[in-house]
Amino acid sequence: METMYDKLGDLLSQTLAEGKVKFVKVEKTQAAENSDSDIADERKKLDDDLKRAEQNARKRRSAFRKSAQKKNHSSATVIKSVDPEIQRAMRLLDISEGASRDEITRAYKKKLMYFHPDRYASNPVLEKVATKKTEQIIEAYKLILGRI
Repeated sequence: METMYDKLGDLLSQTLAEGKVKFVKVEKTQAAENSDSDIADERKKLDDDLKRAEQNARKRRSAFRKSAQKKNHSSATVIKSVDPEIQRAMRLLDISEGASRDEITRAYKKKLMYFHPDRYASNPVLEKVATKKTEQIIEAYKLILGRI
């Protein structure tokens, strides 16, 4: 099955072969030459801006990595095998394995405030989701405190 583009290509080839379309070479004017140089200048500026943006992004990534390394080294936590259920609960509360009881309680309260169903009372769907999430947070908190 021939597509529209195949038919168009055949029609163009036939028209060119019959000589119905003449090719005319257009001479460049002074304005066209100036616009070419303007385009080249603009392209150079854009390339320079892109290089500067890439360098800034590299610097920010490097600074972020360094700060992350400092954080990891300063809070030396011992990685040990933990029950997958406890790991899920810790991820839910956004706490690390070496977290103290106070840090666990703070994380628990923060999550409860964020997912409290009363906060989403105007939207019944979000209220239902928040209720389920609150139940999960309470279970995770109880599980973690039970294992400490």
